[in-house]
Formats: sequence, C-alpha cells, structure tokens
Amino acid sequence: MRRLLLGVVLCLLLVPASGDARNWERVVLTVEQSIVRFDMQFAEEFASCTGWSIDAVRGHFMTALHCYQPEPDLVADHIRIGDEPARLLWISETLDVAIFSANLHRPTLPVRRSRIGIGKDIGVLGFGYGFPYPLFVSGNVAASGIDLPGAPKAQHWFFANFPYIQGMSGAPVFNSNGEVVGIAQSSNYAVGWGRVIDPIFKASRHYWAEP
Repeated sequence: MRRLLLGVVLCLLLVPASGDARNWERVVLTVEQSIVRFDMQFAEEFASCTGWSIDAVRGHFMTALHCYQPEPDLVADHIRIGDEPARLLWISETLDVAIFSANLHRPTLPVRRSRIGIGKDIGVLGFGYGFPYPLFVSGNVAASGIDLPGAPKAQHWFFANFPYIQGMSGAPVFNSNGEVVGIAQSSNYAVGWGRVIDPIFKASRHYWAEP
C-alpha cells in the first residue's frame, strides 16, 4: 500500500498542475508596481489611460498616443502621472505610442521581442474606467504578426480573444512570465488588439533602460 501511495504521489508531482500557466497572482503583483495612470486634461474634458515604466532611473513611461492626441488637431493641455506633471518626450503616429517623463520612478518590466504564438496566455492590467486601482483581464492570443487592412504594412498587430476595458489603452500586454509582448491599443465588445512590442522597442530604443 505504501508503495502504491508513493507511486501515486510521484505521478502527481510529474504531471504539471493545470492552473500553473494561468496562475496570474504573482505576475499581476509584479506588473502592478510598474503601471501608472495617465490623466489627460483637455480644454473641455478629462480622460485617463494606462502606461508603464520603461526606464526607472530617468522616469520614462510609455502609453498609447491616442490618449494624448485623440484627433490630429486635439492634444491634451495638461498631463499628469499620479500627482506628478508629465512631459512629452517622443511620439510615433504610425505606431500609436508616446513616451513621457515624470519625477516618478517605477520598476520596469522585462520585454519579450519574439513573436507571440497563437493560443498563448496573455493578460492586461490597467486603470479601467479611470478607477484609482487597476483591473485585470486575461485570455489568449487569437492572432499574431498580422497586418490590418488600410494600416501601414509590417506593423505586427496581434489580437486577444477578450476585450479590454475603457481606460486600459496604453497598458502593457504581458505573458504568464510577466514579460511585455505588446501594448493595448483598441478593443470592441469581443476582442482587443494592438501592436507587438518589437517594432515599438526598435523605434524608441533610446528611451528604454539599458538591459
């Protein structure tokens, strides 16, 4: 009987737990230390988005450009990250990303620049609905490394099989290891999408922390 029980225990130890790949608690706690809420004040309205630290020493943060500039002739008058005023450093209209600096220092997140495979677990943590605390959503990669009709070529879009929450624009999309694989940029009621991180990293490398 003891041998039988020992054999069962060994078998259970050798079989990976089904929940391990989706046990997000540790990863979310790490990502939470890096993300920030951007508050954008326009002439007649207020908006908020999410961003994350890409250089802890210099206080650089990335978010989606459309949060700061929703229309070609409409840009935010005042930008704050928490209680700190933020200064625009760099934008890419093609990639829909912007980098700001602030007197705020948050830990950065590792980046995975290789292509994310279809079916892989991904999560997004951001300040949905402008809440002062972040919300977490997760699912799988539905499509990766594609071009959208009418969009510039070779932008390496990905689709998630779950929607983002309003206010999550600019949030990092990360895998179950806590590595950033993309950025949340748009969503409808069924799916979310954005660009994978590699072309963004290449275009803005100067503003990221040294590895």
